[in-house]
Amino acid sequence: MCENKTTVGNRGRRMLTAAFWLACAIPVVFIGALALEMFLRARVAEIQSAPKYEKNRTLATKIHPELTVLPPALSWAEFAPHPPRAASWEIPRAEESPAQRQARIALLPSLTPEERYRLAMAHGLAILDCTASGHVNAIHANDKLRSLMLRGVASRSQLDSGAGYTWAARWDLAEFLDKPWHDREYDLVTVPCSVADQVQAARDTGQVQVQRFESNPAEYPEFAFDAYVVASESGEDVFVALDLGRWYHLGTQFRVQRTWQDFDLDERWIIHDFQYKPNRHFSDALVTNRFGYRGADPVVPKPSGVFRIVCIGGSTTYDGDWDNTSYPAFLEQELRAAFPGHPIEVINAGVQGLRTRSQLLHLPNFLEMQPDLVIGYLGVNDLIHDIEKPVAFPVSAEGPPSVFKELSRCVARRNAWFFDASVADYYRDQFQQLTINNVESLRRIFAAQGIRFALASIATPNEERVSREVSDYIEFRSGWAADFHARASRVLNDVLRAYCARERLLYIPFDENFEQYELMTDWCHINDEGNRVKARVFALALHDFVAGALGARNAVQTSAATD
Repeated sequence: MCENKTTVGNRGRRMLTAAFWLACAIPVVFIGALALEMFLRARVAEIQSAPKYEKNRTLATKIHPELTVLPPALSWAEFAPHPPRAASWEIPRAEESPAQRQARIALLPSLTPEERYRLAMAHGLAILDCTASGHVNAIHANDKLRSLMLRGVASRSQLDSGAGYTWAARWDLAEFLDKPWHDREYDLVTVPCSVADQVQAARDTGQVQVQRFESNPAEYPEFAFDAYVVASESGEDVFVALDLGRWYHLGTQFRVQRTWQDFDLDERWIIHDFQYKPNRHFSDALVTNRFGYRGADPVVPKPSGVFRIVCIGGSTTYDGDWDNTSYPAFLEQELRAAFPGHPIEVINAGVQGLRTRSQLLHLPNFLEMQPDLVIGYLGVNDLIHDIEKPVAFPVSAEGPPSVFKELSRCVARRNAWFFDASVADYYRDQFQQLTINNVESLRRIFAAQGIRFALASIATPNEERVSREVSDYIEFRSGWAADFHARASRVLNDVLRAYCARERLLYIPFDENFEQYELMTDWCHINDEGNRVKARVFALALHDFVAGALGARNAVQTSAATD
């Protein structure tokens, strides 16, 4: 009994001792963490006030790097567009009439599931593959439209993973269309009548039926779209094509304005993150042409002898404090200097916030400008807007974890700790399913028009080569997610490189040749001096291709003159 009392007493003393040291350790850890947090906050204040980090800073010495990583050794002839090319029904046209639209929709019963997906992608459609009784078998649409459509309508158990271009579904058409599936929070669109009548009419007449989905006309007159219904010859299969391309972007704009009531939409936009107002002179720094892109109006049809390049992308293509300080403007200067006497034009078709799915809706403009070469700097907006982030803690803008991220600069700087091999695999799969699917649709359509297509890697800071001072600034400008996004961006570059090798497209190794990280304004954007470096790298990578194109054109012209 005495031994038991002694044992209990010893255990009690050990517990009291442990509790004492724990009580001492807690304030020490707290004080240490508080001191570290105060140090980092002081560092943030220093970064904010440092004049050398101003966005418009310019280096005294111009940097013109030589290429250390070379593009693939393909000649202009080897770089020619190749099959599979888009069919005529896949190619979007400017100002398509309702009759032409319906004729295109009438082809749906004769197309394969992948062809329906390609049609949906190129024309901003969501196509429902149904039985005559209204049972929905599949959805053909881009990932963003599919997720938007399915919000609150079908549970995950009602969906099957598809083959990359379709999702199988198990629910009724009436159930789907009679609910505010597009945005349950705002209830923008209502259905005036049942689609069953249109389905029956399509089966009876063999003609495309059109139904208008109206919004609240008094409050939101712009939110409306058409549904096209067509039946197979036997009447056993029914297809409903929802014209959602423009509507989706209007919905995005609406949600922004409803979230911030005092938000005044920038005067440049028709639709935010999608389309600028055309033929406007907003300031000495920004003039838009008739297509709504930055810079002077390109001559259409393209004059004989002109070699025209169109640069497509988001803000990383649009960027430049002035129209003549964007990378396409600098690229034109570089190429004209390299090939004097040749009329070379480079058009900046970048639109801030534009995703690869949105590039497809700009195709009529791209094709009308008749480019010889299109350069895509693509994928950044897919990453930050359209691809769901798999790690909630470091990058989420919602939920309790974000509170710690916002309160603590120490926590915010630890983003990259969460980017492991599984996260890299997740992003690789997402880029393949979303970005590459969209890019392949672009490539097919450009190939059908004889237009060559090139893709560039995305410049992003490398934590192994960037100085701590520059790293701190880039992290601050990137909302403390620079390192995480940079790692995801390098996965994107790997996917783009592999795609270009597989499809024999020119791959421009920009990230591999860019180390001037002091010219970056965040994890993906660069300042005007950085645009000059970017143009130099692009010009060096394109030199042999442009030389081959000009040589081939001169040979054709000489032969024609001799004949």
